[in-house]
Amino acid sequence: MPFHQDATSISKSILAGILLSTVTWIACGIPGTGPALGFFALFAIFLDMPWLAFVVAAVLLLFTLLAKARLARSGRISCQAPAVLSASCWFLYGIYEQHMKAWSETVTAPIRIDLLLIDPFLLAVTVCWLKGVISSLKRAAA
Repeated sequence: MPFHQDATSISKSILAGILLSTVTWIACGIPGTGPALGFFALFAIFLDMPWLAFVVAAVLLLFTLLAKARLARSGRISCQAPAVLSASCWFLYGIYEQHMKAWSETVTAPIRIDLLLIDPFLLAVTVCWLKGVISSLKRAAA
């Protein structure tokens, strides 16, 4: 078995493990709170460290470029619009969250109702990106 197939199967196993642990965390929630707060706990880290959204955007673009390079080696072409859209959304979210963090330090009790819409949207965009990358890699392997 060539090395690239081993590396591909290892990366798929790692992605599957991350996805499984994330789904488990969402389903179980924080102990004593339930599934809904478990979902929003995934995004709570961005409230304190909004610069991590830029890291997520960079990782999305990096994995997309790696998948694109693999497709180019196999002679196939793929649409990169979902990848650019998801990275752009995370980048814009990073800018927005930087602003909101500065704002939340000026008020007594910030209530962030906006996160009820933003967090599910970012999750959906990221899942669509992940689906696109996996299908692109499957096409390249075929």
